[in-house]
Amino acid sequence: MISQTFGRADKPGRAYDNLVDEYKLKLSQGGKAPARFVPENNAIPERDVLSEKLAKLITALCVQIETFTEEELDGLLIPHPLLGNLTLREMLFNAIYHLEHHHEIAKENLKNK
Repeated sequence: MISQTFGRADKPGRAYDNLVDEYKLKLSQGGKAPARFVPENNAIPERDVLSEKLAKLITALCVQIETFTEEELDGLLIPHPLLGNLTLREMLFNAIYHLEHHHEIAKENLKNK
C-alpha cells in the first residue's frame, strides 16, 4: 500500500548525519511545520496525560517498525512536509532527531524561566 501511494526509492537513503544537516539547513532557510502539526500550548496538568500518550505512541511505533524488512525500510517512500519524500529509515532518523531537537528547545526554555 505504501509503495502504491508514495512510490519506491530510486537511490540510496541518506545517512543520519546527512539527513540532520539537510533538516537544519531547511530550518535555517525559514522552513516551518505546517499549521496542522503545530501543537497547542497545553496547561501543565495536561502535560502528564500528553507525556503518557507520547510514550504509548512510541511503543506502538517500535512494534510497527519490527514488521518492516530492511529492504522496505530503505525502499519505501513517505512524504515529509519539509524534506520531501523520505525512505522509512530516513523518516525514522528524522523522528529521532526531531525529538532531540525539541528536547533541547524545552531545556533551553526551562533554563530561561
